[in-house]
Amino acid sequence: MTAACFPRPHHVGPPPMLSRPRWTAILYLLLTLPAMAADKTAYLSLKMKDEVLMKEMTSGKTIMLPEFGIYDTEGFRIYHSIGLPDSFQKDVQAALAGNKREDGKLSDIQANMVHMDGSPFTDDSLKEADFVFVEYWAEWCSACLKQMKQVADIIGNAPERKIRWLKVEKDPAKLDGAGITGEKHH
Repeated sequence: MTAACFPRPHHVGPPPMLSRPRWTAILYLLLTLPAMAADKTAYLSLKMKDEVLMKEMTSGKTIMLPEFGIYDTEGFRIYHSIGLPDSFQKDVQAALAGNKREDGKLSDIQANMVHMDGSPFTDDSLKEADFVFVEYWAEWCSACLKQMKQVADIIGNAPERKIRWLKVEKDPAKLDGAGITGEKHH
């Protein structure tokens, strides 16, 4: 089982210590995300259920991060990306403006999410949102941190929209007793 982050890191898994750029990104998020939680926008930190993540790991497929999706008021997916495309912000703005539906529903993935303490995730406020952003990430994934900043900017530039942002940790290294193998990428 491998985990990958775009751009691919030289290692896979959590780093032994945070580098200055990563620390700066984390500090930025810590300072800006609470302000966004007021009024129209709220974010919620969740994680994938351990058994769901374990099943994904043992399936032999590579976990690709970051992964991002947008769902409309009826729970239909209108945007999905894996990795961090150069056109991410433009693509998200187009999806929000066009509201073109893709395959996938929020209800299909919602059952795979739990709160960070493992308690079940149920949230009636999702029904009140204009859009639900779902972002899968891991703290060792630098592209995930860059994408979070871009998402924060997108939300900050859309004051008229009620957006609920679900940040779903998808980190195989945090499973109890589970290890991941990583390839060195150069």
